[in-house]
Order: sequence, then structure tokens, then C-alpha cells
Amino acid sequence: MSSNNPISNFQDVPWKQRFYRSMLGYGIHFSRRSDGTINRFIMNLFDLKAQPSKQPIDGVITSDTVVDATRNLYFRLFLPSLEQNTNMPLIVYFHGGGFAYMSANSIACDELCRNLCKKTGAVIISVNYRLSPEHKYPSQYDDGFDVLKFIDDNANTKNFPSNVNLKQCFIAGDSAGGNLAHHVTVKACEYGLRNVKLIGLIAIQPFFGGEERTESENRLVDAPVLSVKGRDWLWKTFLPEGSDRDHPACNVFGPKSVDDIRRLKVPATMVVVGGVDPLYDWQIRYYEGLKKCGKEAYLIEYPNAFHSFYGAPELKESDVPWKHRFFSSMIGFAVNFSRRSDCTINRYIMNLFDFKAPPCQQPFDGVKTSDTVVDATRNLYFRLFIPSQNQDDDVPVIVYFHGGGFAYLSASSIPCDDFCRRLCKKTGAVIISVNYRLAPEHKYPSQYDDGFDVLKFIDDNANTKNLSFNVNLKQCFIAGDSAGGNLAHHVAVKACEYGLRNVKLIGLIAIQPFFGGEERTESETRIVDAPMISVKGTDWLWKAFLPEGSDRNHPACNVFGPKSVDDISRLKFPATMVVVGGFDPMHDWQIRYYEGLKKCGKEACLIEYPHAFHTFYGVPELKETCLLMEAVKGFIERLIN
Repeated sequence: MSSNNPISNFQDVPWKQRFYRSMLGYGIHFSRRSDGTINRFIMNLFDLKAQPSKQPIDGVITSDTVVDATRNLYFRLFLPSLEQNTNMPLIVYFHGGGFAYMSANSIACDELCRNLCKKTGAVIISVNYRLSPEHKYPSQYDDGFDVLKFIDDNANTKNFPSNVNLKQCFIAGDSAGGNLAHHVTVKACEYGLRNVKLIGLIAIQPFFGGEERTESENRLVDAPVLSVKGRDWLWKTFLPEGSDRDHPACNVFGPKSVDDIRRLKVPATMVVVGGVDPLYDWQIRYYEGLKKCGKEAYLIEYPNAFHSFYGAPELKESDVPWKHRFFSSMIGFAVNFSRRSDCTINRYIMNLFDFKAPPCQQPFDGVKTSDTVVDATRNLYFRLFIPSQNQDDDVPVIVYFHGGGFAYLSASSIPCDDFCRRLCKKTGAVIISVNYRLAPEHKYPSQYDDGFDVLKFIDDNANTKNLSFNVNLKQCFIAGDSAGGNLAHHVAVKACEYGLRNVKLIGLIAIQPFFGGEERTESETRIVDAPMISVKGTDWLWKAFLPEGSDRNHPACNVFGPKSVDDISRLKFPATMVVVGGFDPMHDWQIRYYEGLKKCGKEACLIEYPHAFHTFYGVPELKETCLLMEAVKGFIERLIN
């Protein structure tokens, strides 16, 4: 299968990228001398450089700052060109290259940091450290730590924007840079910085190893980007003379390890691994080592990714474009860091990653959008999506609730706007996407009240002047994804009990609805560390949302559980479509919801995608997403005809 074949996976990279990587590989191969040195002239022919630019390029400004000219130690500063009013976090980044190749101004490294800066809105410092074999261990670690000490001195940050926040500092790196990020972080924790506070570590396919030959090394011995033979050569040129690969720099938690990080306040760590990377097993051991030491760690795994896949922006990885997967992971990482231990949220950190889409009254991709305020005092509004093509027949309406665990995102968030736009175009329905209040600032039942108030708002004919002239409120569907699916259910119950005059709910669409309970189900136990929504994360969200003193058997969470108070068997509840994914920790709770509806005598259908992860529908290129859109369209057509 292609997922186990690095050659077939590498062919997914566009030919220009493959050509460049192949040429770079030839340069690396031919620049190596038998005596363990490197012909820098040959290598530099292939390692093209990017100049700093004070004029914005792709939304980012760059400049270089010298730390120590005698060892060519400097860093490239990446600044978003658009000013931000609040504090910006800082990412100190270490490039890859096996400690022996590349630099902070290499085109590939410059492009990666530029994309990261643009996507996150953070200030990036990309460190240019000394290279082996001219400079062996611990030169690279010393350089990295010296840059940290340099920026810890306020006198050296005059070129930084005034609103950069050194108390929100991340250490990051790819490949050898991921190794560097770990060891520099350990040194920083032992040293104790004054102004810089490390709050996160991002290790992307970190370069670790050992004397043992692992299964992934044996299986991928001749991988195209990083062969096992090439890796051995790099360790030999980097490690002190006479050392083997069980040296602590290489085998962090191995038999010769000297750093007991249990006693250190090592920041939460995100470890990114690829299934077609010879280093895969060592990276998994690193993640497991962090967990055994009691450290907070998150594993992000891409089964079909080869080493340095993130350097190919066009790459289609495991049917999900890498940008979707990589930056979805970054968003998940931001979500974790925005959560405080006291069950509050650092909205600034989260908003860095929650990009907004303005309404567009001119047709865009066949859909027009506008915002309608329901109650300005609580920022309650809805975004209206109207197909731009006139339709003669009555048009159904879908009242939609976005996901985000009741605590994140909004109706104007780009993923929510994009999904509703696609849903509007596919179904031809008018979409009303509700912007409700968020937890923990607003706990249960605020979100349910907001959702129901929007229903009552459109139930008043005086408030529907902005709706499409041919919209049919008697063909109304209520829908939502994740927490929005939970919301859709509870708002539908309230509507059935209340009795609306003009709006008639004929269908409910619950896409991977956010339900749970005190019990740990099989799917939660099996998929405890899912990247988009871990079990630990769901527990935190329920605590932030539910009333003080409540557990997860509260009826808002466990709809048909032991504390349930709503007997929907007596209500004229709309026909319901429940969408579940096999790789969703909440799979079992969603199945129980479907079964509960059936037991109450309600019409319900189950749509299951065995290989789908939570929020898969946010990736339009996925086969399952296309099938979901067709299923929703079919469900609507069946109920209105």
C-alpha cells in the first residue's frame, strides 16, 4: 500500500519539488567526503539563499540580527506586515539539516518560517547556528541557548515590535531543529530566564536515534529524503569523537541519558511524526519518554508522510492537503495553550489562530452573505447565506450552529463560513449560521438560549425582510457540527415544547454531535489522544460549559443518561440525521444518541464514515466530505418532497 511505500508517497510531490529535492540530495551526497568532512562549495551550489526583505512579501517582513559575528550566529526575524493591537507570541525556530546543512536564510527554511508567521500571526526568530562537522556537539546547542539569552536581555529586542510578548514564547524546530529545540529547552529550564517564558515546544519530525535498529529504520532503510546510511553519517559528524548513537544528544531517554527532566518545568510539547519516516519509532519513543516523565505532550501523526513533508506546500497527504492537517494541528495546539488551569481561556492566543471571514454581499463561489443582529448586548447575530442564483420554487432554510466545544470559533470564523458556504451551494438552501455566546465566560444554558432566541427572531415575520423572498419557513431544518450538533438537539427540544407560529422544524442534522457522560466508552479509551479533540480536551470543555458542581451526566451532555429530564417521546420531534466518524473519540456517545432517538420512537437515520476523524467535514477535498454533502442534500430533498 502507498502508506507504507516512501517512493509512491514521494511521487505525490509536484515534479518541481521532487526535482529540487533530488538535486539537493545529490548535492548533499557529493559534498560528503570520506574523511567525514563536507565540501561546502559543492553544497552551496544547491543551497539557494533568500535575502531579508523590509518590504512585505506574502504578508511578512524579514530582517537579520547579529548575535555573535565571530561564529556567524544571527537570527532572521519574521514579522506580520499587518499591525496587531494586542500582544503577539514569539516562536524561536531551529531549522533542520542534520546539524550539517542549511541555514536560516536557505530558501526552504525562509519559506517555512514565512508561512508559519503568516498563518499564526506570531513573531518568528529563525536561528542561524553553526554546522557540523566543522563545529561538533555541543556547538549547536550553545548557539541556540545563546540566542535565547540574547533576547532575554531587553536591550537586544529594540527591533522587535512593541507588542511582542516574551512571556508567550514557543521553541520549535524541524528534524535536527526539533532535536535542538528539545535540548535548548532543557538548558533554558535549568538556567532560569528572566524575561522570556517558555510555554510550548513544537518538535516536527525531530532527529533522534540510537544504536538499536528499529522497525521503521529497517523498513525504510533507503527512504528518499533521509536514508538510514545518511542518518548514521550525520550522527558521526555531529557527536564527539568516540561517541556512539546512544549519546544523550541522540538517544534522549536512552541508557546514557543524564538529563532527568522530571524535576524541570518543561513546557507542553507537540510531537509531529510521519509514518514513512525512518525516524518514526525514535520520535514515538521521545513522545512516550516525555509522558513517562510526567510532561504534557501531544502526538500528531500523519501515516503517509515522509521526512520533511512539511517542505512541500502542494503535497496531498493521506487525502488531506498537508496545510489543512498541519495548521489544524497548530490550531489544536493553540486551543490547548489557550485553556487555563482555572477553566478560563486566553482569548488573545486563540484569536491569533481563529481567522475571520467578512460578509460578502457580492456573489462569491455562488453564495452571498450578510450579517443580521439579533441582540447587540450579547453579540448575538446570524450570518445569512443565500444562493446567488434565483430559484423559482420555495427554498428551505437551515438554522446552523457551529462547533468548537461551546468555547471556540464563531459564525464568522473562516472554517465555519467556508462550510456553510459549501452547504448553501450544494443544497440550494438558505443558511442561517448563529453566532452564540461562548463558554466559559457564558455557561449553560446561555448557548441554548441564544439559539432558541434566533429561532423566535425569525419566527417573527417582521424580522425576515433580509431573507430570500422565496424562503419557506415551513421547510426549516436545524443543524450543527460537534458542539453545534448538541445545540441543534437541545434547541429543537425547546422549539417543540414552545410551539413556533411560522417556523416549522421538519429535520435535524447532527454532524458528529458533542455528547458524553461520566462513563469512559470504548471509543474514548481507544482514541484518547485524538489530535483535534482529545478526551482530556473534551473533559475540560464540559467543565467550562456545564453549571458549577455538575458532572458529565448532566442532561446537556448525556442526553439519554441517568439524569435526563426531557422526555422527547411525547414531542413532535423532527426527523434526525446523525453523522458519526470511526476515528472520533465521541463515536460511541453519538451512536447512543441515535439509539436513544429510536427508542423514543423518533425517525432517525445513521450516516457512518468508518475512517473519518472529528471535524473531517472541514476538509472539502476529502471523499467523506463529498459524501456527507450528498447525504445532507438527499436528506433535505426527501423531507421537503
